[in-house]
Amino acid sequence: SEHARRVTVDVQVEALFLPMETAVPCGLILNELVSNALKHGFTGGRSGQIQILLQSAADTLSLTVADNGSGIPPEIDLQRTDTLGLQLVEALVNQINGQIVLDRSPGTTFKITFHTHDSSVEELNR
Repeated sequence: SEHARRVTVDVQVEALFLPMETAVPCGLILNELVSNALKHGFTGGRSGQIQILLQSAADTLSLTVADNGSGIPPEIDLQRTDTLGLQLVEALVNQINGQIVLDRSPGTTFKITFHTHDSSVEELNR
């Protein structure tokens, strides 16, 4: 596609097993945030990078989707957005009892953190 030539994706994901009730919302969140970055962050032939990180520490997981695109306009508020995609992200983050933080500089970074229970997330042996 047109985006594939201009935007690279850097994925740094720990090998984890997530239960379905966590994995499905995380997948949908990831899909929406990457789609938003491609659709809005790299318009007009702009090139750049999207970075996806999934990291675990103790009983907390953090999912980060960051891009060095044009950024989200300051008037967009995650809690009061009319954008259906961001409303979906907010609802899915609530579904996994997580918190989402938006950092607008440089580019756009969404960081979602949520707690896990030792029995529900297992590190996979490589």
